[in-house]
Amino acid sequence: MNRIVPNRAFSLIAFLLWANSFLFAQVSANVYRVIENRVTVEAPVDVAWTALADFYGVSSFHVLFDESNLLKGNYGLAVGNERESHIPDGINNVILKERITEMKEGSFYSYTVYDWENIPLDGMRVTYGVGVNEGGETEIYNRTVYRMTSGMVTGLTRSKFEKGSKDSLISFKYFIETGRSQKDLKKLRKWFKTREKEQDQGDFVANNDHRADG
Repeated sequence: MNRIVPNRAFSLIAFLLWANSFLFAQVSANVYRVIENRVTVEAPVDVAWTALADFYGVSSFHVLFDESNLLKGNYGLAVGNERESHIPDGINNVILKERITEMKEGSFYSYTVYDWENIPLDGMRVTYGVGVNEGGETEIYNRTVYRMTSGMVTGLTRSKFEKGSKDSLISFKYFIETGRSQKDLKKLRKWFKTREKEQDQGDFVANNDHRADG
């Protein structure tokens, strides 16, 4: 009778590799990840801030929100105010409860996610802000600091968080510049690509005119 005798050296190596990957995943789970993006908008800073600061009514125009409801506090921004957000994610919405922890009127605000459903989250803090870049343009930004339940889950979801960060800014940009709501993500991304091309063409023409004048 033929018997398969396990290679002990191979088995030991396989075990060590598994152990290292397991330990790495556990260590990674304790590390917060940071995602930050920014985009220019054609509007005054105060107009951009008014859109960003619509903490409770954001679902009326923002592509990533199905619902956004006041849980605590008054309408408007104030430290300690809370909302519940419903974010579409396939079959079940991700439900987040969020509390404003820091803010500066006309500049930025941060909120902490203190409760969640349908997402393997272990902690999250999000900041939205507005300012003027070096070129004198109005710029909005967001910064997400988060940790998932394991390093493996973090690796699998990082690209999703990155896309969500960019899509969120595009949605704000669309509302700020057009005053309208666009809930179709594909159409929103297409609009943004068109705007980028128009901006690039405008910059090209402006640079050539500047060289001609010189």
